[in-house]
Amino acid sequence: MEYLVGGLVVTLIGGVALILRKEARRTFEQDNALRERWRDFAARHELIFVPGEYHTLGPSRLAYVTGFFQGRRTKLDTYYEHREIFGRGEVKTLYLRLVMAVFDPLQPPPESQPADSIEPVSTELIDELLGRTDLSPLLGRTYLQADAQELYYEQPQMETDPARLQAVFDTVAALAGCYAQIIDLGGPAIDTLHQMMPIGSAGLQTTITQLMRGIALKTTLELGQQVEQLLCPHCLTRFTTHTCWLSAMNSIHYVGCRLCRQSRAHWSGPVIAVLNQRHLAPYLFKDGAIHINWLTYRTLFDFDAVEIISASDEAVERFAVQVGNDTDLFRRSRYKGMDCKIRRSAGLSANSIRILRQTFG
Repeated sequence: MEYLVGGLVVTLIGGVALILRKEARRTFEQDNALRERWRDFAARHELIFVPGEYHTLGPSRLAYVTGFFQGRRTKLDTYYEHREIFGRGEVKTLYLRLVMAVFDPLQPPPESQPADSIEPVSTELIDELLGRTDLSPLLGRTYLQADAQELYYEQPQMETDPARLQAVFDTVAALAGCYAQIIDLGGPAIDTLHQMMPIGSAGLQTTITQLMRGIALKTTLELGQQVEQLLCPHCLTRFTTHTCWLSAMNSIHYVGCRLCRQSRAHWSGPVIAVLNQRHLAPYLFKDGAIHINWLTYRTLFDFDAVEIISASDEAVERFAVQVGNDTDLFRRSRYKGMDCKIRRSAGLSANSIRILRQTFG
């Protein structure tokens, strides 16, 4: 009798399991049939349509679309959100999800821009970029992830209409482009964004925080490995890593000029302060180094070595006085260990040479 009951229980369990498997497969096939309508849209935009795959014993994979849309890495898929609602039990909601890259950390860094092409970053500029995209075609929400590397769009319903899909893709791509423009502003945008946080809504504050993190990540990825070799063409000062406190316990670190904090224009290499009255060009790139003529600027800048080619004793002494009175802590700490080369043709007096030795060690 016990064997008979046991056999019936096993048979019953097996039958229930079979019914559940059939229902799961039927649900999968219905769900996946909707996504098959993405195939034509993917083909029209040279995207890749990946068909769904049903697995009896493991999780099944629904169809999705991936590739590059307007030059940005893109993935269109769906997911279910499960929630417990009092009195109704578990509720399952289907969400459409579009993920689009804002910037790709694997892409090579852009070339340095001319210093005179970099404009100040104002709150008006940030406001204009944040509000440039018309979001009315979107039925769901957008948010930034992964330190603003990716822009997510989610809506609580499936979308298969080609015109609606086109509108969603175009809108998300335009919004990602505006966010990328803000991130590309670099270091100067950090202070402006930080000033905007207290007056923004909770959603805007979250977006601003992510954009600041995006700037921090992008400048660190592109410039962090060579930060000590970079020089700002505008300020003639080295780049450094700055810290911005988002809260008492939360901070970000980004790379930029140690004075103006910009990160879009830079020269790279050791800097030699040259005194050469025969050739008064402000700077010269030679043998991998940046030669900057102090006689042209008549003011101090960050440099790693000194070379006196042709200069009067008066000019040399004035240069040494500036160095001796320099209040910049970064530069003051480096002078005593700095090389100072004097050409034989410079014709300096013994007193000028003595002053240079006292100044640079």
